[in-house]
Amino acid sequence: MEFSKHITFIVLLTFLFTCQVFAGVQFTPTRSNWTYINNIVKSASGFMGHAPNNAPTWVKSEGLKSTWDGKTIFYNTSWTGVEMRKALCASTRMLRGFYQMMVPNPCAINNATISLAQIDCAYNKTFAHFRKLIGNTVPVTLDTCLTSRTLWANQYKYTAMWSNYSVTTCQASAHCGATFIPSNVNDQKWFGSPTLVAPCVAGVTSESAQGLKADYPWFMKLSAAFCELFQMGGPNDPHVGFLRTHKKYGVNIFPTGPGSTFLRMKGSS
Repeated sequence: MEFSKHITFIVLLTFLFTCQVFAGVQFTPTRSNWTYINNIVKSASGFMGHAPNNAPTWVKSEGLKSTWDGKTIFYNTSWTGVEMRKALCASTRMLRGFYQMMVPNPCAINNATISLAQIDCAYNKTFAHFRKLIGNTVPVTLDTCLTSRTLWANQYKYTAMWSNYSVTTCQASAHCGATFIPSNVNDQKWFGSPTLVAPCVAGVTSESAQGLKADYPWFMKLSAAFCELFQMGGPNDPHVGFLRTHKKYGVNIFPTGPGSTFLRMKGSS
């Protein structure tokens, strides 16, 4: 009887610890327009759920092609963009070993109803996995201020919601809105990450911006984006370089039209 109690206690502790770890921190602002994107993800061909092991057949196929032994380092500054993509992404949109790492569902992604905290966990896993592939083991994580800033910048670029801040028209530039930060702290709190400690202020940051298909499963959106970015820029492109070095990041994926989204990432040391 006493032994049984101990077992029950251990199981309970394990359950609580697992929930605590996997509950995660939500970095993405609740008021980001992610529901629209989520509906596109769910309506994609082959969608059977958000959990990685229920990914569409084409995702599983790419994942099985892009394996990693967990040891080999893939990085060479003399690579072309195509060579970098082929080395780090043995399939078109999947980082080596990423699918195998995500199948056990380390972010506890709910198959039916994914949460922003689970999406942010997948982002964190993608950054960390990429860094391991290139031999950089320095800890990396999303940041509430930088993540809030990526949303504000995308809102600045694609909407008129910040018109009271005398927004300058710059939609033609991919980095339009890069330096925008609402000066009103209440605006920052309302439209920022739920854990944001305002005020969020400008600092030395780097930025990457690119279009991204809207129907990619949430858990692999950044994997696909990284692979596309590698091919476009190569190892010496500044948009790729900051992914290798910074310790803190912000990510926002913003809807821009039917089936299309815009990914903005910021990095800081």
